[in-house]
Amino acid sequence: MHNRWGILVAVYIGSLAATLNQFKVPPLMEILREQFHMTPVLAGWLMSSFALTGFILSLPTGVFLHIRYLKVAGIAGLSFLTVGSLLGIIATSPGVMLVGRIYEGMGLLTMGVVAPSLINTWFSEDEKGLPMGIWATWVPAGSVIMLNLALPLYNLGSWRAAWWFGFIIGLLALLIFIIMIDLPVEFKREQNNNDRTFNWSEIITIWRSKDIWLLAFMFMTYNFTMVGYNSWAPTYLRETFALTPSRAAFYTSLVHVAVIPANIIAGYLMNFLKSARKIYVGGFIVYTLAWFIAFNLRPAIIAPFMLALGLIAGFIPAATFAAAPQAIDKKGRITLARVRQLLGKNDCFLDEEAL
Repeated sequence: MHNRWGILVAVYIGSLAATLNQFKVPPLMEILREQFHMTPVLAGWLMSSFALTGFILSLPTGVFLHIRYLKVAGIAGLSFLTVGSLLGIIATSPGVMLVGRIYEGMGLLTMGVVAPSLINTWFSEDEKGLPMGIWATWVPAGSVIMLNLALPLYNLGSWRAAWWFGFIIGLLALLIFIIMIDLPVEFKREQNNNDRTFNWSEIITIWRSKDIWLLAFMFMTYNFTMVGYNSWAPTYLRETFALTPSRAAFYTSLVHVAVIPANIIAGYLMNFLKSARKIYVGGFIVYTLAWFIAFNLRPAIIAPFMLALGLIAGFIPAATFAAAPQAIDKKGRITLARVRQLLGKNDCFLDEEAL
């Protein structure tokens, strides 16, 4: 018998493993550039390779990944994640490192689709606000951990220690996912009774949905600013305010520290208000205003601004993902809506780093 909160724990660990591997690069960016003799543009692709993977694979994933295949997809994604980390460990050239990052990106893309889709199957419409808010902390939690842990791991002897850490966490997440994940009984019955052919008209209808495209565009805009700022914030703070690498990484991590409680509060508010739209629209308006002072910081306001930015930004992801089922009104094809959102997210990764 599978407990739905146990399912949430398992998908959260898998999602967290993906984010830990994603954000091991920013604190070590200058070290990796020196190690592999990379230009700033090539070094930027260590983050953008995640986007390239998602951009290419998002549409086919959404078309062919039905709820009945979520466990298989999650196992495959976490397997790619661990393989990508292993490639990074043995990398001696930028090419091998980039291939490893692409594999890790496949794991991130998969968990970004599988995890909220599993939550959607195990929790009712009125109950899923809180679990979705908890799961939405996977990015800030992973970011906080790696922004503060990457340099101490490096001090153990090499940047490869961060990749060893990512490999071990990914492997543990894979084993937990295999053991704990299952589908509710009603979905298993539906799987046995329904035809397994693809309903192409349903797929086309969903991708013509104005609401899901608007959600994707909003999420792309959010991530374009947030991920771009956080990816290079340690470098910006070091060069502008002459901070040490550890101090710059700590200040950057404060954004994600504040996002965590904001995600959970957003979950409670969605359950209370019975509306995800009010949360993400209101949060996005305030979030937009915050950028008027993002590049006019003074030493005394760095920490308060980072905390405030995270607190504001944290309301958006949980509400956006929770709104996807309402946007398409097709629970069986919710994976397709998740992918459309992630395609918008991956667009921003690609653009910001390429620019």
